[in-house]
Amino acid sequence: MKALPIIMSASLAIGVCMAEDAPLRVRNAVHGVVCSLPNEPFGYFGWPSITRQDDGTLCVVASGLRQGHVCPWGRTIICKSRDNGKTWTYPKVINNTPLDDRDAGIVNLGGKRLAVTWFTSNTWQIWRNQKNPDGTWKNWVKPQADVFETWTPELLKRELDSWIRVSEDGEYWGEPRRAPVNTPHGFIVLKDGSWLYFGKRWLMEGEGVMWTMRGDTEICAARSTDEGRHWELLGNVPRPEGVLGEQCHEPHVIELNDGSLLGVVRVELPFRTMVTRSNDGGKTWSVMEEVGAHGAPPHLMRHSSGAIVCVYGYRQQPFGQRCMISNDEGKTWKTDIIIREDGPSGDLGYPASVELPDGSILTIYYQYLANQNKASILWTRWNLPTEEEAKFNTETLEQNELEVNRRYFFNDCECRIMASPNYDAKSGKVAMTFSGRGNTPFLSNLDSVDAVDFRRKLLAEGYMIIIPFCGGNSWGSVDATTKALKSLEHLEKDAGFVIPERIPVFGYSMGGLAVLMFAARHPERVSKVVNFFGAIDLADMAKRIDAYAPLIHELYPDEAALKAASPLNYGKTLAQFPIRIYHGAKDQLVPMSYSTRLEAVLKENGGKVDLVVIPEVGHENAIMKYMADDFLKFLK
Repeated sequence: MKALPIIMSASLAIGVCMAEDAPLRVRNAVHGVVCSLPNEPFGYFGWPSITRQDDGTLCVVASGLRQGHVCPWGRTIICKSRDNGKTWTYPKVINNTPLDDRDAGIVNLGGKRLAVTWFTSNTWQIWRNQKNPDGTWKNWVKPQADVFETWTPELLKRELDSWIRVSEDGEYWGEPRRAPVNTPHGFIVLKDGSWLYFGKRWLMEGEGVMWTMRGDTEICAARSTDEGRHWELLGNVPRPEGVLGEQCHEPHVIELNDGSLLGVVRVELPFRTMVTRSNDGGKTWSVMEEVGAHGAPPHLMRHSSGAIVCVYGYRQQPFGQRCMISNDEGKTWKTDIIIREDGPSGDLGYPASVELPDGSILTIYYQYLANQNKASILWTRWNLPTEEEAKFNTETLEQNELEVNRRYFFNDCECRIMASPNYDAKSGKVAMTFSGRGNTPFLSNLDSVDAVDFRRKLLAEGYMIIIPFCGGNSWGSVDATTKALKSLEHLEKDAGFVIPERIPVFGYSMGGLAVLMFAARHPERVSKVVNFFGAIDLADMAKRIDAYAPLIHELYPDEAALKAASPLNYGKTLAQFPIRIYHGAKDQLVPMSYSTRLEAVLKENGGKVDLVVIPEVGHENAIMKYMADDFLKFLK
């Protein structure tokens, strides 16, 4: 499957300032897709790994063409890129045993030679309790049971294990070889050419169809001097007091400059990464230590700068991918650096990285895309933070031939911009919008399906849309409008955009309140105002809607504060701007009376105001389907 090509605009690729106490982020993150088949019955992909061949070809393997996270149909697939990750080949099956093939790793053996690692899983044993009282399988698991009920004890003993296959040319694969340990990203090749496999000891137990891998085995190292035909088991990793064997899984290792080994281990309860070392080639290891990394499983790589980069999945909100970086051979770490934080759920991770020729890092991982029901293999290209540049950052959320959607992080606020890929940062054609309650750094009213045509018309007219992130329940607070003002100032001062002294502003619902309060508090920055069904009477909102009352009263604890937060009390200031009000006739959340009262107050003060009622809609983004042309005419 081919990903969209990268479309960069020099005017939009500008770093910005981020405070020391804000979450540290990688620089210049751009996201893309390796493979995604969310509408296919067997379109789930997970647990990938990546390597870069000597000729620059990127190879990603994963367990793919699956039904879901646990099923009997997993296969090892490979996708390749010959343009540094901009486009990828369609997933090709390179391994398909009778069992579930999971957690693929891939290793460059030099030239065109590759090795792939994986393990097989007994789905029957996992779902054994999903039966009805009469002994039949529950309906949701029956299609899988039709497969794994054909698995005999003899087949399980033959096929269930940790495996390696080698390809001499990167295309055709040799016979499987068993390995005594397993881990998602496979073994590493040491400087002396031998293979070191740092993983979970792979021991089987059970009888008949209950034959499965034990979960309480140790993390240990194994070494092979004949490319996996024979293995020597080395030392186990000691655990600190209170950490059990069944909590430790999926490690990775890197050989340091002095020949010693640095290992990282996934540890459960809580979900984290711990570190261990060996100074004798893996025969003995130090007791695992905490480093403050709140995610797993880990993958290590050496960057050409000398830094050691460890990436891992982050399965607490905000879900995504993170990394930790060491510049002193793993003695100290900067942890939980954000690579991506827009995962819809915690079913994600297993990232792995390679360095590209320009020094940037390409990290691949599995994660759901928004509004999709199957996990995909995705990528992020990013740059290392440096001591001087760690405060500067952007994140490109999406880019295609029609629009660029990018986050900017400043020392005291953050915002997004939407623009066409060829937007001229010096044009000064800018509008700012405030979103309704519940907006996040990734989602605003303009991100809805109903807003696509409206948004793209604005961009086609040459506008850049600024979306300040004011928090999900800001209710037009001073803090919210101050953050919006600071976003304008930073975009001009730090990011190099030309922002006119006065710009048009618009907002929806709670954002309709915010846009009016922004105009009332900072009239010197506003040229025109558009209000979509604004929640302008917070005292009434708190009385009518129980869920909103505590949120509103926390910001505005008394009548005086509520009065100061109502645009109805700023009629004289607001009357100096041309104002358009849009309201859906079927709106049951924000009464039409709010808009008619606002219209009356503005007219009493000599304001130029028009109230446009849309008969077909209520309190919904679909209103943008009906007023796009009128809105653009008003802006002109």
